[in-house]
Amino acid sequence: MTATVRYPGRTFLTAAAKLAGTSSTGQIYTKLSLLTLDVRSNRQNDRTYVDFIFYNEGEMSHSAGTSFVCYMTRDLDGSSGDSDPIDPFLNNVNMGRKGLVVSGPAQRLDGTRVSLVGLLEVIEIPDDSGAAKAYATPLYHDGTPVPTIFVPDGIFVPGA
Repeated sequence: MTATVRYPGRTFLTAAAKLAGTSSTGQIYTKLSLLTLDVRSNRQNDRTYVDFIFYNEGEMSHSAGTSFVCYMTRDLDGSSGDSDPIDPFLNNVNMGRKGLVVSGPAQRLDGTRVSLVGLLEVIEIPDDSGAAKAYATPLYHDGTPVPTIFVPDGIFVPGA
């Protein structure tokens, strides 16, 4: 899966202001949401592992990975403080303003490939009293099919 990514961190009007650390114009928060469709409803599910390569504008790469059960939403760098980060290095100081993220296959510990759906969520909060903006970018799949298995917990029949 592939997507463009807006790296989190403070924003500045100019590059000189960023180097000086003055005149911040706001803050960017970026979260990654992942889910697999290969689940057993109301039962214990296996952990899903995903590796990533994050690129900056100069095509320099940084690898990271995560694991989750069924779904997760986490900060890229932990800047919002509400979840553990994917990797604290993934901010606009280290990676620049924008880049690209490419995932490896989602898989179980035994190497079985599973389905994966991903979404990058960005929140831009200005330092002045202006309105915050939020938008989301889906992670696009390369088209290689991955069989999906969903096991529901029985069938509910009303009145039975």
